[in-house]
Amino acid sequence: MKKKYKLILGAALAALVAAAVLVTALRPLAAVTAPVTREDVASTLTVTGYVTPRVEIALTAPFAGELGAVPAAAGRTVAAGEVLAELDVAASRRAGLMAREQLEQQLAAARRNYESLYGGEGVAATALAAALAAWEQAQAAYDDGALLLAAGALAADDLAGLAGALAAAGQNLAAAKAEASAAAESYQRGLIASLETQLALTLEGAPAAEAEPVLITAPFAGTVRAVYAGPGTFVQTGQTLFSLYDQSAVKIEASLLAEDALRFQPGDMVSGTAADGAALEARIEFISPVAEERISTVGLTESRSRVELSVPALPARIGAGQPVDLVFRSVLAADTLTVPLTALTPAGETDFAVYALRNGKAVLTPVATGMRAGGRVEVLSGLAAGDIVIAYPYEAKVKDGSRVAAE
Repeated sequence: MKKKYKLILGAALAALVAAAVLVTALRPLAAVTAPVTREDVASTLTVTGYVTPRVEIALTAPFAGELGAVPAAAGRTVAAGEVLAELDVAASRRAGLMAREQLEQQLAAARRNYESLYGGEGVAATALAAALAAWEQAQAAYDDGALLLAAGALAADDLAGLAGALAAAGQNLAAAKAEASAAAESYQRGLIASLETQLALTLEGAPAAEAEPVLITAPFAGTVRAVYAGPGTFVQTGQTLFSLYDQSAVKIEASLLAEDALRFQPGDMVSGTAADGAALEARIEFISPVAEERISTVGLTESRSRVELSVPALPARIGAGQPVDLVFRSVLAADTLTVPLTALTPAGETDFAVYALRNGKAVLTPVATGMRAGGRVEVLSGLAAGDIVIAYPYEAKVKDGSRVAAE
């Protein structure tokens, strides 16, 4: 009886196991699916550009002097004609008088030097004649000494002394020739002429001693980008004091790898995000054909091209130098059939396939592929728009013919 009971129990367990295996085999695999869609296959490139003025000028000091009040400050918006700084030019006048006195002294010394060398009683010609006579005497003494040395009547050390005297006489003769040359006289004349010109210009255009402070004003309405000198600073004529730009005329400049820049052309639109988070659209207006080598942040040498983009008027708070995140989008294949790149499985050494969902089953379907970018791959043949494919076949562990339930 016990043996019969055990047989019945074993048969029941076997039936249960077989039923469980059958249920598991018939249960569809859960898998993430994706439709075959028609869209662009495009790659995106994110870089940082910077707001750059189209119109920017440097304002310089018209005279040397000391800066008084400097109302201007970096980032401040100013109106045309608004005072940016006051320049006290009294010190400039005093400096001009001192410079004139120094030039007068230099000019007088240059004239005396010229007269002493090339005037009616100039010594240049006399010094040349004396140097030539001294050299001839030294040469004759050396020649005689060489004969005496050969005859045994002069020591070698004595001849060496005569050779040294001859060399010194040669150096003096060369210096005298240079000083008496036409080139040297022309240089002295040029020096005198230069000093005379500088002297004539020393006070030309300089303010009068009693002049009021000179006002440095904005030539147009704009934004002060930088202030290079503050109150109490003594500045020279032509020294840069401020830089001013027109906020209404700005552009964005960015730098792309040369190979990336070749994928775009003027007129292409680029999306961006300003420093305040505002979205903007920019248009490429110039791509430099010249690539410049630069060192990357990781120390590698890169070839990069400058790209300029036009942008609608920016608010005043987004000024020159502010960063803008730019997204360059390059369409590799337009309006084409695509599937997720993860749907591809190898089919041979160079071919690919996907698992298409047909009648609840995964069907391994060979496909021809094209461009790839942005997680999508172009399908040239093998599928049609609206077909459903397994997006992650490896995770779902599907095989050809597997029953699949779409998640």
